[in-house]
Amino acid sequence: MLRNRRDHTTPWETGLGMGKALGRAVFAGADNGGHYVYASGNGCADRATDAFLAHGRLPAKDVYCR
Repeated sequence: MLRNRRDHTTPWETGLGMGKALGRAVFAGADNGGHYVYASGNGCADRATDAFLAHGRLPAKDVYCR
């Protein structure tokens, strides 16, 4: 699950709650604004997404990108 810290559409806390509700979800949070995370200038979030999309690899634990 990708989330921006300062998303004006959906609060950060909502994303954390959804990750817990899904159980198996891995959370990748970026310290960005806006609703879109991927390909919006945060290399850390992009690398986590690319690894999942290209190879099916999830991070071992939640990732908080600056």
